[in-house]
Amino acid sequence: MKGIKLNGKWQFKSRKDQDWLEAYVPGTLYTDLLRLGKMKDPFYGENEEEVKALSELDYEYKRSFEVSEALLTQDKIVLECKGIDTIAEIFINKQSVGKTKNMHRTYEFDVKGILEVGMNEIHIMIDSPLQYIKQKDEEKSLWGVSSTVPGYQHIRKAHCAFGWDWGPQLPDMGIFREIAIKAYSEARLTDLYVKQQHSTDGVKLGIEVEIEKLTSKELLVECQISDAKGQMVAHTYEAANDLTAFNINIENPELWWPNGYGKQPLYEVKVILKNEDKECDVLRKRIGLRTLRIKKEKDQWGEGFCFEINGLSIFALGANYIPEDNLMGRNTLERTRRILETCIRSNFNCIRVWGGAYYAEDYFYDLCDELGLIVWQDFMFACAVYNLTEDFKDNIMAEFEDNIRRLRNHASLGLWCGNNEMESAWCYWGLPEDQKLRLDYLKMFEEILPEMVRKFDPQRFYWPSSPSSGGGFFEPSAQDKGDAHYWDVWHGKKPFEDFENQYFRFASEYGFQSFPSMKTIRTFAEEKDFNIYSPVMEQHQKCIDNGHGNATIMYYMAQYYPYPKNFEMTLYASQILQGDCLKVAIEHWRRNRGRCMGSTYWQLNDCWPVASWATIDYFGRWKASQYYVKRAYAPVLISAKAEEGGCSLYITNDTLEVFKGEVSCQIVHQTKGVLHEEVFGVTAESLSVRHMITIPYQQYITNRSDERNIYIVYKLYSDKVCISSDTLLLVKPKQFEFKEPGLKVDIVEYEDHFGIKVKSDVFARRVGIEFKEIDTILEDNYFDVYPNIVKEVKLMKTDLDNDVTREMLQDQIKLTSVYDLM
Repeated sequence: MKGIKLNGKWQFKSRKDQDWLEAYVPGTLYTDLLRLGKMKDPFYGENEEEVKALSELDYEYKRSFEVSEALLTQDKIVLECKGIDTIAEIFINKQSVGKTKNMHRTYEFDVKGILEVGMNEIHIMIDSPLQYIKQKDEEKSLWGVSSTVPGYQHIRKAHCAFGWDWGPQLPDMGIFREIAIKAYSEARLTDLYVKQQHSTDGVKLGIEVEIEKLTSKELLVECQISDAKGQMVAHTYEAANDLTAFNINIENPELWWPNGYGKQPLYEVKVILKNEDKECDVLRKRIGLRTLRIKKEKDQWGEGFCFEINGLSIFALGANYIPEDNLMGRNTLERTRRILETCIRSNFNCIRVWGGAYYAEDYFYDLCDELGLIVWQDFMFACAVYNLTEDFKDNIMAEFEDNIRRLRNHASLGLWCGNNEMESAWCYWGLPEDQKLRLDYLKMFEEILPEMVRKFDPQRFYWPSSPSSGGGFFEPSAQDKGDAHYWDVWHGKKPFEDFENQYFRFASEYGFQSFPSMKTIRTFAEEKDFNIYSPVMEQHQKCIDNGHGNATIMYYMAQYYPYPKNFEMTLYASQILQGDCLKVAIEHWRRNRGRCMGSTYWQLNDCWPVASWATIDYFGRWKASQYYVKRAYAPVLISAKAEEGGCSLYITNDTLEVFKGEVSCQIVHQTKGVLHEEVFGVTAESLSVRHMITIPYQQYITNRSDERNIYIVYKLYSDKVCISSDTLLLVKPKQFEFKEPGLKVDIVEYEDHFGIKVKSDVFARRVGIEFKEIDTILEDNYFDVYPNIVKEVKLMKTDLDNDVTREMLQDQIKLTSVYDLM
């Protein structure tokens, strides 16, 4: 295969302008305008509306490229466009070669008869997405969520580009993925699919190679398989046909496991198309050897729903992933790696790619393969009603085939899901009655899509919607089967404790909002804006359903915490509040392991600096809640629940080993000291939950003051090292009589890390460590500190710039606790 990469420098302009500007491909309109100083920062202040107006215009891109005489002698020459956003027509040498109408597709156009020896010009005309959906919405208005530009479901473009309840209305456009001329002679490899059949004798690989033959000559296909160390373990040949199949057995296979359950060895399947000794084409895929299914078996609670990998039922621990930037031209492999490595550091084994965005980059799935993250993959439909015309049907079917083929060999791909919240919308959200559109839903997600998955990825599980109990509009939020989204906490204003009344089989969405850190807010706001109800702060809060999001945060704050004394403390309190919420939910799901087998909270990351449900903000900074999640997702977890009769302690062991350790529990009065203490050994079977003990505390409460001064400390030790711990208050934090903690901190330097030693005179709740300018991730943060007991946390040097010294850290460190709210 020969070719010409068309990435790099292009020119672009709006069609109403005369002057051409410099563009970079892959990239987007907004990233180019921002780089050239032709556009305000869309994330700053209230610039969003002004920048959005730029997408009302039509644009054009062009560049020249040179074609050799040798390339034109090839049998087939195509233009491959991996991502054009969205409505476009492509011209080469002033001849139209094709049109695009779906950012989720890879387009290929035959250009052999159009290219010329020497210089050629490619010219791409891109239409305004706002004008397009406006026209379509005027022709036929369809129901959609209120935070978006109306008509977003008429275009196959990331819905959240038109706004969401956490994202701005910034419908960017452009050539956001690679574009190239590719030329072939004799034949080319068009696809490679690997099926697996596991037995005691090894793994039988059924390898299907699709070939486009351009000659009548006899060709040969060579198949090589190498293990994770690069050693070839299989090597065979077959005559080349349109569909060439290999059956290869891998003896003594190294199995792929999710994070926490084993390693992630990846084999390479390499296919070489040959004409005698000459290579015509080469195709490589990495695979992981594993069995993977969704286990849905009847039990005492109904019907289960869990990932079963290599015969092992996995409790899925993860979150929902959204685009990393509203300006897709700023996405990078390094940025995605940091986010997914955060998942691993936080004990995740699963991640859900949410359906209102776009199918992620190839490197996202490569990283999930390498790190051991099971991917719950939505198709790109969310919170909308769609009109299934023949044109729309053809468009989405091509989209389905492109993406199923692209992703199906990934070891990490756990399931395909039809859409986000559309079945539940039809059932519960009061959508306009329209029988044709309701039937369109069933046609799309319960006929077309499952058939496409059966055809192109028959070994993968398909699920019609999230949430769902299996389709057919039958109780999509059922507690006894399927997956569930639970939003009565937040949208319904129910208390955090309401999570403990819910017994879902798989909790695939739930969450709570918080504000980002002061460092992040300073990137889009000035000091005059430092009020959560200022216009700029409200511009950076997109939740408008069931009350404004900032008001909802403050509503919950009034239930649990004292009113913060200033803006900065409001930010801190919101993050503590978010962490408290997620802790209650996660620990409840995990205490009910077996009944519930999955937790993917909403949401992992942000696409701009904003108040949102994210636990990592736009800049990758961990909010307090990310540390809460890391602790709550610990492989072996101790959790406490105030129940009738006292404080009940539970151990959840999600490891493959029997856990043997020691539990320490103290009932402490702030002024009277330790009232009761128990220390005992404990054993927990692998993949199990155990109720250990219920410790009565009522006998120590003689008046209201005791309730407001007593706390229960519980810790779990393995080989005398504390691996999980926390504190239970008997009242809400706003009622507890916190005292001035007198926090002190010292930083010591070791060979590979710094040790941050925190000490308090009294009980200090949710001590947060921040640095004035330095950004980093700590081993732990937003933890409790007990009187005269040093809490030391690691700060790895690899998480810092090379020039950061102990003195700099000591100079910039700042500690905050709940006491500081008042």
